[in-house]
Formats: sequence, C-alpha cells, structure tokens
Amino acid sequence: MNLDTFCIPDEIYAISPGEGVIVTGTKIPRYSSLFEYHFPDFPVLPGIYLIEFIAQSAGHLTMASSGFTKMAVLAKVSHCKFSSFVSPGEKIVGKIEKHKSEHGFTLSVATVSSGDRIVCTAEIRMKIMDFPSERARDLLLANFENLYPKAVAEDMAM
Repeated sequence: MNLDTFCIPDEIYAISPGEGVIVTGTKIPRYSSLFEYHFPDFPVLPGIYLIEFIAQSAGHLTMASSGFTKMAVLAKVSHCKFSSFVSPGEKIVGKIEKHKSEHGFTLSVATVSSGDRIVCTAEIRMKIMDFPSERARDLLLANFENLYPKAVAEDMAM
C-alpha cells in the first residue's frame, strides 16, 4: 500500500475476467503519519482506505474484462460494513465478484479479510468509461502489469 501515490492494492493474486472475479492484496504500512491521529495510541486504518482498496481492485477487474479498452471509477458504495479494525503491519485480501454489468455500470460485491477474519464487506457500483487519454491508459496498464506480472506472461488480452 503506497499512501503517497494512493496505489492501494500491492498485488493481484488471481483474476478471471470471464467469471468476473478478482482477488487482490496489500500490506498496511507499519509506520505512517496517518496513524498518529487515527487514533492516538490505537492506530487503525481509516475505512475510506478499505473502500478505495475495493474500488481500485474492481477497477482492475473492469479494465481486464474490457481488454483494457475501458476503465472504471467508483460511482456508489452500498451496504458497507466494517466488522473489524485493521492495524499497521497487517495484510488484507480483497475478493470482488461482479454480479452484473448494464447501462455503463457494474455492480459488484466485495469482501475484505485479514487472516481468517472479515474486516469489511460492501456492494459497489463502478461507472465504466473510456480512458481520458492514451497516457492514462498506459499508466493504468503499467500499474496493472506491475501488480500482476503473470498477466504479461499469459498475454492476457492486452
């Protein structure tokens, strides 16, 4: 998790665009000024970072599903539940399952866990859109390839 660049997932463990599933992971940094005040003597990852972790993971799934011709941005979060704290140094894993795609939006269900405990669940809608520029596409594609180098070897619809 790079808090400075806002690149939240560190790795894509598995992806199946045809089945609409992605599994991603990230390690929460042990030290960050973020934890100084959230909360003093009880540092926990703010929930908004869990939401962004889900959104970026779903965005990677959308890009791969479109053959990297489209991108996605977060449009709506519903039924979000934070059921456990995430502390500095923990590793989290997210599983996003796309349920449907229609009218330019996808609907997915996400579960984020740490070890054997669920820390967050949510339903999200992503707006599917064209890349704003070739440069944006190239940067997002390079980030995807960095997170999932196996895709390059498999020539995954790129």
